[in-house]
Amino acid sequence: MPKRTLILVFLVAVLLNYLWELAQMPLYVGLEEYNAGVFWHCFVASLGDGLMVLLIVPLGWVVLRQPDWFEQSGVLGYVVMVT
Repeated sequence: MPKRTLILVFLVAVLLNYLWELAQMPLYVGLEEYNAGVFWHCFVASLGDGLMVLLIVPLGWVVLRQPDWFEQSGVLGYVVMVT
Protein backbone atom coordinates (compact mmCIF):
# COMPACT_ATOMS: atom_id res chain seq x y z
CA MET A 1 0.00 0.00 0.00
CA PRO A 2 1.44 3.38 -0.93
CA LYS A 3 2.71 5.53 1.91
CA ARG A 4 0.70 8.46 0.56
CA THR A 5 -2.54 6.49 0.93
CA LEU A 6 -1.77 5.61 4.54
CA ILE A 7 -0.96 9.24 5.35
CA LEU A 8 -4.19 10.39 3.72
CA VAL A 9 -6.24 7.79 5.60
CA PHE A 10 -4.60 8.83 8.87
CA LEU A 11 -5.19 12.56 8.28
CA VAL A 12 -8.83 12.07 7.32
CA ALA A 13 -9.39 9.82 10.35
CA VAL A 14 -7.78 12.34 12.70
CA LEU A 15 -9.77 15.25 11.26
CA LEU A 16 -13.13 13.49 11.41
CA ASN A 17 -12.48 12.09 14.88
CA TYR A 18 -11.32 15.50 16.12
CA LEU A 19 -14.59 17.05 15.02
CA TRP A 20 -16.48 14.18 16.65
CA GLU A 21 -14.57 14.58 19.91
CA LEU A 22 -15.26 18.33 19.96
CA ALA A 23 -18.95 17.77 19.27
CA GLN A 24 -19.42 15.42 22.21
CA MET A 25 -17.18 17.26 24.70
CA PRO A 26 -20.00 19.40 26.20
CA LEU A 27 -21.74 16.20 27.28
CA TYR A 28 -19.04 15.52 29.90
CA VAL A 29 -19.23 17.10 33.35
CA GLY A 30 -16.58 19.77 33.78
CA LEU A 31 -15.94 20.13 30.06
CA GLU A 32 -18.99 22.17 29.10
CA GLU A 33 -16.87 25.15 28.04
CA TYR A 34 -14.30 25.04 25.29
CA ASN A 35 -10.78 26.08 26.26
CA ALA A 36 -7.22 25.21 25.23
CA GLY A 37 -7.21 22.12 27.44
CA VAL A 38 -10.34 20.75 25.81
CA PHE A 39 -8.97 21.34 22.32
CA TRP A 40 -5.70 19.60 23.25
CA HIS A 41 -7.50 16.68 24.90
CA CYS A 42 -9.68 16.18 21.81
CA PHE A 43 -6.64 16.38 19.53
CA VAL A 44 -4.74 13.71 21.47
CA ALA A 45 -7.81 11.46 21.50
CA SER A 46 -8.23 11.89 17.74
CA LEU A 47 -4.56 10.96 17.19
CA GLY A 48 -5.23 7.70 19.03
CA ASP A 49 -8.31 7.12 16.89
CA GLY A 50 -6.23 7.76 13.77
CA LEU A 51 -3.72 5.13 14.89
CA MET A 52 -6.52 2.62 15.40
CA VAL A 53 -7.73 3.29 11.86
CA LEU A 54 -4.18 2.69 10.63
CA LEU A 55 -4.34 -0.73 12.29
CA ILE A 56 -7.67 -1.52 10.62
CA VAL A 57 -6.39 -0.73 7.10
CA PRO A 58 -3.62 -3.39 6.97
CA LEU A 59 -5.87 -5.85 8.80
CA GLY A 60 -8.45 -5.51 6.02
CA TRP A 61 -5.69 -5.91 3.44
CA VAL A 62 -4.62 -9.21 5.02
CA VAL A 63 -8.13 -10.57 5.60
CA LEU A 64 -9.62 -9.53 2.26
CA ARG A 65 -6.39 -9.82 0.21
CA GLN A 66 -7.01 -6.47 -1.48
CA PRO A 67 -4.84 -3.41 -0.81
CA ASP A 68 -7.67 -1.02 -1.73
CA TRP A 69 -10.39 -2.92 0.14
CA PHE A 70 -11.67 0.19 1.93
CA GLU A 71 -12.52 1.96 -1.34
CA GLN A 72 -15.13 -0.66 -2.28
CA SER A 73 -15.51 -2.51 0.96
CA GLY A 74 -18.76 -4.43 0.59
CA VAL A 75 -20.34 -6.32 3.46
CA LEU A 76 -17.19 -8.21 4.44
CA GLY A 77 -15.20 -4.98 4.47
CA TYR A 78 -17.67 -3.43 6.89
CA VAL A 79 -17.39 -6.51 9.09
CA VAL A 80 -13.61 -5.98 9.20
CA MET A 81 -14.08 -2.30 10.09
CA VAL A 82 -16.54 -3.02 12.88
CA THR A 83 -14.56 -5.85 14.44
